[in-house]
Amino acid sequence: MPRRYRARHARPRKLLRAILISLLSLLAVFLVILPAIEPHWYQVDQTTLPMEALSKDVKRLRIVFVSDIHEDGAPYFTYEDTKGLVSRINALNPDLVLLGGDYTANPEGTADFFSRLPEIKTNYGVYAVLGEHDRSASGFGIEELRKVTKNRKITLLVNETASVRIGPSTLYICGLDDAVNGSPSASAVASSVSQDDLVILLAHNPGLIESAREATDRNGKRGNWFDLGLFGHTHGGQIALLGDALGLYGDIPEGHRRGWFMENRVPMLVSTGVGTSVIPARLLCRPQIHLITLTSE
Repeated sequence: MPRRYRARHARPRKLLRAILISLLSLLAVFLVILPAIEPHWYQVDQTTLPMEALSKDVKRLRIVFVSDIHEDGAPYFTYEDTKGLVSRINALNPDLVLLGGDYTANPEGTADFFSRLPEIKTNYGVYAVLGEHDRSASGFGIEELRKVTKNRKITLLVNETASVRIGPSTLYICGLDDAVNGSPSASAVASSVSQDDLVILLAHNPGLIESAREATDRNGKRGNWFDLGLFGHTHGGQIALLGDALGLYGDIPEGHRRGWFMENRVPMLVSTGVGTSVIPARLLCRPQIHLITLTSE
């Protein structure tokens, strides 16, 4: 019986079809499935920073920083997600926890967020600043937030400086008000410290970096009055491939939009945040919990 004729290009076509299907499947995973998975795929960003102002008796100080939780119910960040986040924070055995603002969608929601927040276990306390979603331009809700956070043993900083005694060292945490709905004053917090102090600048919006650099310490010295700057707000763009399509960067200069960078020999961090805004998705921009270890060595 004669063998059936098969064109020489039939097998290459099948191979090409299989490759095409595989590529389309990978594209679907990348553009559809991964953005839905990534908001729950935490990254613990661990960084060690030497600090001359930290007493050698202390040796090291473990700081956890998280920002932009945006608890807003399914399909966004839920209360169960918040409980899981606190468990992750506590598992890192932090000496100090710093919260970078935008906890929910409005001041009333933020007050409820803090009133239900599970206990964060630290050696030296929890300190928080506010984002544009946590306060109104009129200042509505600030005093209620102060009462709630105080009851939860969390120190709220609105253009204020907290001093934290750590062994023979004193750490100063300077917390700025929000840049969008608040009245931030870098000069007010800078004038409460000196360049010889160990100072962390905590603010929601990295748009405040420039004014912070221009502020002077209590001795009238401009520049490096803080040793570490921590910020949030931008979500790192959230959908990295789209740039600022979600409008999360605002007027933030390009070099201040995401990640670690150094200015005037001062390390600064803009976190990608924990929750999501606008749409409940992330792509190439995983949610971050930061473990920052300050060391005297």
